[in-house]
Amino acid sequence: MPERKRSATVSVDIDAPAAAVWKALTDAREMVRWFPPHAEVEPGAGGHIVWRWDDAFTMAGLIEEWDPERRLVLVQEREPPHDADGRAADGAAPARLVMDFNIETRHGRTRLTLVHSGFGHGAEWDDELEGVANGWHFELRSLAHYLAAHRGRDRHTGWAHTTVEADHADVWRTLASADGFVLADNMRAAGAEYALTLPSGEALTGTSIRYVPEREWFGTARELDDGIVRIHTWRGGGRTGVSIWFATWNTRHATRVASLQDAAQAFLDARIQTTKGESQTATGG
Repeated sequence: MPERKRSATVSVDIDAPAAAVWKALTDAREMVRWFPPHAEVEPGAGGHIVWRWDDAFTMAGLIEEWDPERRLVLVQEREPPHDADGRAADGAAPARLVMDFNIETRHGRTRLTLVHSGFGHGAEWDDELEGVANGWHFELRSLAHYLAAHRGRDRHTGWAHTTVEADHADVWRTLASADGFVLADNMRAAGAEYALTLPSGEALTGTSIRYVPEREWFGTARELDDGIVRIHTWRGGGRTGVSIWFATWNTRHATRVASLQDAAQAFLDARIQTTKGESQTATGG
């Protein structure tokens, strides 16, 4: 009997009409306002969509179904799980992955539901499924925020990232240390007001959107004109990936976002690259 494939399902309610949600999913210029820094679209069934994060990550899907304002289905044939650097992980067979986006109107709002299915089994696929699920929770909430608060405005982003061999729990402790990204526990619940102190000593304030212990936190940022900040870790290929993300839809804050990225990258290079788990630091007597 063949193994049952696994899936991740994420739904968001969006304060925008179905037409705007569809355009955000299928128009390359709209995509880069909420999702990847680079996008390519050949529209219609039989076409394709490509999402790219600089040279680090690329996702591409063939369009299997194109039903405007209702349903978009993308297929990744023979897609492997990935390591923390975005490369194909060793030791796991590729799978046929399907991204099924469904759009419906409910009580004056648009509900977008994504079912990302086809994930295999084993440690590499466990990491892939967890990383993809957490990623979609962030990305679809970013879409909802963009359409509700910044529709039609270009986005400016800053992205600091690295990978290390240390376990994600050790990495998270370093990220959240006194000289890192300090966020009080009682401010991590969705909807709570927060104040985040950055390694540079600067502070960002806003509303927490989602927190997953030792994995990620993200929220809005008043100082970036209702932008977004995200602290994120993931596992892949026996390594831990770390990402600090800043976004604003106000051109006046583009320079500040670039500065925040540089400061965050300096912290990752100085502190995260030297993080070691307990099992790695133990020595014999």
